[in-house]
Parts: sequence; C-alpha cells; structure tokens
Amino acid sequence: MPIPTSIALAYCADDRLFAEQIEKDLGSLASFRHFQGETENNGESLSDQLSGFRGPTILLVSDNFLRNPNCMHHANRLLSSRAGANEDTQAVLLDVERYDEQIGETVQVRANVARQVDIMNYINHWQERYLDLRRQKAALSEEIGASFDEYLAKIREISGQVNDFLHYLKDGMPLRLEEFAADRYRQFFIFLGAEDRWSGFQLPAKETTTVAAIPEPEPITEVKAPVITTPEPGPEIEPEPPVDASPSQPTEASEPDSEENAEEPQGGDVKAEKLIQRAWQLADDGEWHTGLDLLRSGTSAYPENQDLSYHLALMLATEADEEEEARGILNELLRNNPGQQDALFLSGELYLSDDDYQAARENWDTLADLNPGYPDLSQELGLLLVNHYPSERMAALEQLKAAAKAGSEEADVYHHYGRLLASEMDSPAKAVKALKKAVELDPENAAVIYELARQQHASGHYKVALDNYHRATELDASFLSSENEKAFAPPAKQKPRLMTEHEAGALSALKDNIAQLEALLQEREAAAREAEQNAAQALLEARVGHGKIALISGATSGIGLATARQLAEDGYRLILTGRRGDRLEKIATELREEHESDVLTLTFDVRDAGATQSAIDGLSKEWAAIDVLINNAGKAKGLSPIHEGSLDHWNEMIDVNLKGLLYLTRAVTPGMVKRKSGFVINICSTAGKEVYPQGNVYCATKHAVDALTAAMRMDLVEHGVRVGQICPAHVEETEFAEVRFDGDKKRASKVYKDFQPLISSDVAEAVAFILNRPAHVNVLDLVLQGKQQASSTMIDRSGRE
Repeated sequence: MPIPTSIALAYCADDRLFAEQIEKDLGSLASFRHFQGETENNGESLSDQLSGFRGPTILLVSDNFLRNPNCMHHANRLLSSRAGANEDTQAVLLDVERYDEQIGETVQVRANVARQVDIMNYINHWQERYLDLRRQKAALSEEIGASFDEYLAKIREISGQVNDFLHYLKDGMPLRLEEFAADRYRQFFIFLGAEDRWSGFQLPAKETTTVAAIPEPEPITEVKAPVITTPEPGPEIEPEPPVDASPSQPTEASEPDSEENAEEPQGGDVKAEKLIQRAWQLADDGEWHTGLDLLRSGTSAYPENQDLSYHLALMLATEADEEEEARGILNELLRNNPGQQDALFLSGELYLSDDDYQAARENWDTLADLNPGYPDLSQELGLLLVNHYPSERMAALEQLKAAAKAGSEEADVYHHYGRLLASEMDSPAKAVKALKKAVELDPENAAVIYELARQQHASGHYKVALDNYHRATELDASFLSSENEKAFAPPAKQKPRLMTEHEAGALSALKDNIAQLEALLQEREAAAREAEQNAAQALLEARVGHGKIALISGATSGIGLATARQLAEDGYRLILTGRRGDRLEKIATELREEHESDVLTLTFDVRDAGATQSAIDGLSKEWAAIDVLINNAGKAKGLSPIHEGSLDHWNEMIDVNLKGLLYLTRAVTPGMVKRKSGFVINICSTAGKEVYPQGNVYCATKHAVDALTAAMRMDLVEHGVRVGQICPAHVEETEFAEVRFDGDKKRASKVYKDFQPLISSDVAEAVAFILNRPAHVNVLDLVLQGKQQASSTMIDRSGRE
C-alpha cells in the first residue's frame, strides 16, 4: 500500500521540537503538515484546525498538551469517531522535561493515562481551573469583560469533556515515543498499512533510531492566564495562576502488596471525598449541572467507590429531579452491596415519593436491621407505619419513640407518638408530654393543639385543656361544636369519699399480691436469660473448629480470604498473614463481628525467611500451638515463552510459591511434631499436574509444591501430622489474573469472560471438607475444576449459564 503524500502532525506548540525531529527522520517518505495548539488563551483549537484535513494524523500528546486549553478544547473530536474524528489517527505519548523550582532540578514529566488515578489527575486539574475562574468572576463580577466569559465557557467545556477524551486516548492504545521511533519507525509503517515499504527505509543519519534520536525539548513554557479586559477603565482582574511548575504526576504502578494484585491506592478514597465536596459546593452555588458532571467523572474513575455512586444518585434526586436515573444507580449499588446504608435510606425515600410504600418499607426494614440508629430512620419508618400500616400501631409506636429519643425536630413525630401513647398504652400523661413538644415545633397546628387538649382533659387537667381547646377553635373553626363544648366543660366538684376499713384491707392485700407476682416474674426472666446464654455458648463450643488454631497465609484476598471466612464460621481461632496490614485488620473486624471469632493478624512477607521465623517465634503462649497451617500465598507473573520470560517474574514466583511455602512450613511444623498432631494443607494448582504453553516457570513452581506435599507427608507421618493439598483450576473472585498481567484489568477480565470457573468459596469449602474428616483419615490430594474446564488448555468458552 503506498504511503499518503500528506500526513498531519498535531501537537502542543511547546512540543514543536519533537514534531520537527519526526519530520526530519521521515520527511523523505511524505509531506508533513503541522497543526499546533498555541499557548495564547484565545487561540484556535487544535480540533478546529484539523477539521478540514482528511489524511492520516499523528497526534503527539504530552503533559503540556493535556494542560493546554487550545489542545484540549473539543479534543474528543481528535479521537472519537462519534465526534467526527478522522479514524486514521495514531496517538504518541511524549515525556517532557520541566524545571522544578522547589528542588532546583530539571525533572521528567510523563503523560500517563494507563490507570484511572492517572486520568483523575487531569480531570481534577481542569475542574480546579474552572472553579478558580468562577471565584475570580464572583469576586469582580462588575469588572470582567466578554473575553473572560468566553474563556470561562471554554474551560467549562473542557472540564466536562476531559474524562471522555482521556478514555478515548487510553482505549486507542497509544504508543510511547520510544516505541513509535524504535526499529527505524516500524510502527509508522504499520500505522499506514505500508509495512512492505519498511524494509527498504533508511534513516537520514543512522541505521537505527533510539529514544536519544529525539532531541530533548527546551524548558516548557507554561500556559498563560487570560488577559482580562473590561469595557470601561477600572482595576485589573488578577489573572488565573499559571500551571504549577512541578505538578504532581502519576507514577508507574508499584509492586503489588500481596500474593495477588494490590488494591486501589488509598489516596483514591481521599480524592473521591474531595470530588464529592467540590460537587456539592457547585450545587450550593447553583451549578448543579457541573456538580453532576464532576460526580459522573468520579464514578468512572473510581467505579468501586460507593460514596461517589451514592452522592451521584442523591444529587440526581434532589437537584436534577431525575428520580428514575437515581433509582437505577441505587439499585445497582445495592445489588453489589445490599448493606450500603445511605443507599438503602435514599432508596426508601424515592419509593415513598412514588407511593410504593411496601418497597420503601423493605428498604428501611433492612436498614433498621443493619443500623437501627441511622439518622432519621426511626422518624421516617414510624411515620410510614402510622400513615399506611394501621394494623401495626405498636411497631409504629416503637419507631416514633426512638425518633423522639433521638431528638427529632418533626412535629408530626410527636403528634402521632402522643396519639399512640394514649390509644395503645393508655398513658395520657406521657401523651401530653409528647403533644406539648409537637405544639412547640408547630404552634399554629390546630389539629395538634386539639389533640393536646383532649389528652390534658383525660389526665384531669381540665382548665388548661379548655384553654387549648379554645385556642384550637380560634385557629380552625371546624373544631367548634356543641359536643366539644360539653366534653371540655369542667366536671362538677364532688366531696371525696373516705375508704372503709374493708376496702383498705383489700387494697393492701392486692398490693402484696402484686409485689409477689413481680418478684416471681423477675426470677423467671433471670432463669430464661441464663438458659439462653448457656444455649448460645453451647452452640459456639459445638462448632468443629472450636479450640483449634488455624494459620492462613495470603489471607487478604481471594482463596485465602474465603478460607478465613469458612474457618471462622466453623469456630477456628485464626492467625491471618499477609503484606497489607490495613486489609488484614478490616477482615479481622468483619470475622469478629459476624462469627465472634478470635483473630490475630501478622503482617510480613513470606519471601523473607527471617521475618517469617520471627513472626512465628513471637507468638504468645495462647497462639503458639498452631493446629492447622494453610499454605495459600502464591502468585503467577507474566505469560511468556521461555526465551522471552522476565527474570524478575521468575524470581518472584519462585520466592513466593516455593520458598515462601518452605519458610512458613519450616517455622510452624516443629511445634506440630513436638505436640504429635497437626494438619498442613498446601494450596497447589492443576498447573502442578500438567503444563501449558507460556506457563513454564509458574507450572514448575506448582509441580514443586506437588512434590513437596508428598515429601512432607513422608517426613511427618511418624509424628502424627497430616499433610494434604488442593489443586484448583481457574478460580474467580481472586486477584490472580490481575497480578499475572501486572494490573491490566482489561486483559485480566477476558480470562473468565465466556465461561464459569470455580469461585474462591468453592476452594474454601474443599479446605473445610479435608479438615472435617475423622482423625484417622488423611485426604492426600483434591483436584477441582469448573464444569466447563477439562484441562488447562481445554475450556468450553460457549458462555456462562
């Protein structure tokens, strides 16, 4: 295929040297047209410049580009076919240098869009830039000119579109400059569909080109703030501050913190919280549309952050009046996490507004089971019951009582609470107290005042009842009637009658009988409580793992986490190990709350023999007698033929899968030998039974585990220690695939896309099965595969059931 005669080079003006070097290297092949985004704020956008060009385009994207308004305005059109972009576009990522005044050195700034956290750095930059300009406009609203308004609108458009552009850029598989220029620009020929022309191409100066062939750029000129002019003379408006000379840049992905892939950086939660605060600040200022855009960007960048999804639904419901979309977000949130309390409460409110009382009640009942003290829950649930479930007046009474104790400021709460106290509890005095609070909160409500008058009259406070009755009739004449006039009239006074001696004796005997009955009831209640406590303790002690200690390595996720939950349910005392201390503590808290488990966490790396031995030697007397060792920590890294494999990947798999298992076994089993009892279960793999292409070293480590398991059994059999292993095939609900592909979630997700593998709890249940065999039985080897998997390479990928 011939090379086109005209090719576009599109870039930020600050990166012109890169474009000139590319033209110098490739100029003998074609004519290059240069399109550059200038640094002036009122410059023409790069997308507008390219709108009439229909040839292939090389788009040079740097940190300068991603922070330049003329490059980023309508940038979607450069890459998205839906926005009218030329499909023959190759994005090339540049690394630029910038002088850092704080450290007095030149630093390299990398354009990175590989991770969501990298994308959020640029989203935050444009949102902050827009908010700063709005603050300037608010401070000097009478002195700004039309140019400022135009620039503000331009930045607002960018802040709303930057998320889409960055995802288009990421999904388009951009090349880094060194990749594009490598091997005599071979990727250039592939891009143009003219690879047959590459073999005869020679660079002007050298046989091959390297990254060094591209000249280092001059120090980057910052994008200038708008020059703000006004129609009439007046004080100048302070221009927008220049882009920070040393912005915080995304870094390369760090080493995972466990046997599988590391979780989202903790800073993501902090950034999400800032996004939420900023969005509501915009909504408070009347810019809820922009606030919604910001929350939508946040949910795209941090899809696992439930607070972002909840606040997006909340803003849709309260600001945008988009209850249907809000309910859809809440339903999805509750499908993924049925216990998300804020989502349950808001979902109930939305159902109530649609008169779907049963759905509202179901949401709020679930929330009450999780957290009965959730703010305003008792108030809303109590009013729902009293207004729409008349047969459940006692349940309504309990909820309204809780709302009153929590300090509700709703008059309706105390109004209905007072009425129920009178009708269901026959307690007019308590009803009066509640109704007085209702009147205090709503002093012009005739119905509440009338109800207060009725209960005061029933309590014998006739004068104040009559006064409140008159007050109610003044506010609402419908309460004035001859029946009410007669009912509230003070009763005629009567002389009190003295009690006879017989009546006094009967009353004294009645009081004695009541006291005896109360004492008997208290005695029976105490006995019932003691019996209930004893029964609960007996159930705990009857669990199969009661009194036994199990140590699980790699317990922070996947199979290790599922096994921890299974053994906690079976009553084991647990020692959980891993490298992510915070995650271990969260898991320990979960197990203590759900299963009353006794849990100890140890944070160390099984690859470190000294740290492993120290952790086991440092166990207190109450934790030292380990009954069960689950060697679960393990990982796969990379998927390459033997002649292309990474030495770092090989060493990491050998260190974790083989050495880590040996170190921990060596530290724990001497105690088992001394006590003449114990159980070691190694989590192996079907990769220890067969090999598969490009799994060379991983398969070797798992074959080693298979051999070690048999050898360990021979060494320990005379000491009463049982040894077995479980060999699962593909297992979902783990971080295995993400770690193998160095955090590439898109690639990892394809592993299980079209078939149903095992899940982590399947393996955990197999562990429990082995442990629960009679003492004379030792399960040597248990191999598990999903129904659609026949071997490591033979899988029925016809879809999930």
